[in-house]
Amino acid sequence: MRIYLCNVGDVPSGQGRRILLPGGDSLALFHTSSGIRAVKNRCPHAGARLDDGILRKDKLTCIWHGWQ
Repeated sequence: MRIYLCNVGDVPSGQGRRILLPGGDSLALFHTSSGIRAVKNRCPHAGARLDDGILRKDKLTCIWHGWQ
């Protein structure tokens, strides 16, 4: 299933973009070398927003505690 969230050009390469969902949750979209990837926008350990994370070599790192 595909659902339109935004244009590919709206997700800068190597950076995250937050997408708000109905009900208050959000996704973090990332433009990686293999395309656009979406994850739940919450670190499972520290609760930080992952759209603020650091993306290097297609690895996402939580800015609060370094989890990858």
